[in-house]
Amino acid sequence: MLSKNTFFYTTIALFTANLISAQVKIGNNVTNVQSGQLLQLEKDGTNGGLKIAEAALTSATDRTTITIPTDAYGTLIWNTGSAGLTPAGFYMWDGSEWKKVLAGKFPNIYNENGIVDTNRTVDLDVNTIAFPSKSTTGTSHFTVDGTTLNVNATDNKVGIRNNNPKEALDVNGDVIINGLTSPRTAQVFADEQGKLIRGGDFTKPFLIGELRSSRVMIFDFRSRSRSDIPVMTGKRAINKGLIPGASAYETAFPREKVKFITINGLRMDFLYNTQEYLRPKLYNTTGLDITYTINTVSPVDNYTTGGNTVVAPNHHCFMIDDIIYASDARTETVYCDINFPNGEWYRITYSAQRDDTNEHHLYFSALRLN
Repeated sequence: MLSKNTFFYTTIALFTANLISAQVKIGNNVTNVQSGQLLQLEKDGTNGGLKIAEAALTSATDRTTITIPTDAYGTLIWNTGSAGLTPAGFYMWDGSEWKKVLAGKFPNIYNENGIVDTNRTVDLDVNTIAFPSKSTTGTSHFTVDGTTLNVNATDNKVGIRNNNPKEALDVNGDVIINGLTSPRTAQVFADEQGKLIRGGDFTKPFLIGELRSSRVMIFDFRSRSRSDIPVMTGKRAINKGLIPGASAYETAFPREKVKFITINGLRMDFLYNTQEYLRPKLYNTTGLDITYTINTVSPVDNYTTGGNTVVAPNHHCFMIDDIIYASDARTETVYCDINFPNGEWYRITYSAQRDDTNEHHLYFSALRLN
């Protein structure tokens, strides 16, 4: 029979051997330690919790309440939140300060602020990142360096160097937009408030001082000629008729159609007359009569009786210049001043030329003066 002393020393020896093996298990099945574990707890009956030491830390750098060296990385305690460092919860020492562990997770951008201390790369692979927002107030819901980039998720607006964007894109500074020199129709203009307007859409309203110009290529104008082109035969709304010919706009390929300039619903156009002559026209693209006054200057003849001219919907206007030369040897440019009852005043020009491949080069320009 073992003496009490022999039993005591045997127990100590076994426990020491277990420590030397670097694996300790407390609770049930103490001899069945999972591989790779230094310390394992297993529920034994109704006992199974692990009680972490409590401390009332005075600050994030408090090493007095719990005396630890700075290199005691990973030391875990429960801070009661009653002595200065709040809120209460689990805190872990990172070598310089106590970091709160939230919901079993280490601090990250989802639960507290931090600093990225080295370069990071996010590989989306085939996935996406979304930033849904339920904000109903405020103007800054996602920012980069203050005002460098500012997203207003409430009103769906983005500011650059601006933390209170007023438009879908509000830029405080100069803007360079590459790729706008070709084709010519892709131009951008700024209005009096600095709003950018895409000039490539030649149907949009003009700004005062804005100039639009384009060249339209029409191949084999004559082949599209028909007998029922709707035109105004006089200056009054009832003066309507049909003539033979072809419209440059109707003949043009889709890539050329976008180059036709529209002024208050009147599209600048040409009607085919012969291979050598074309008629400059304005076509009413709206569903209402349009009234204007026009006078024309050209090298051949002038038109000065265009006061209070009316163009019916879907009709070409009455007179700008009867015909202009458009051959490979002879060209003509027509200059017109046109104004509207609302006070808008424009200077427009028509010019045309035909090359030796039977292709017409049509030139349009329009400048809003008032």
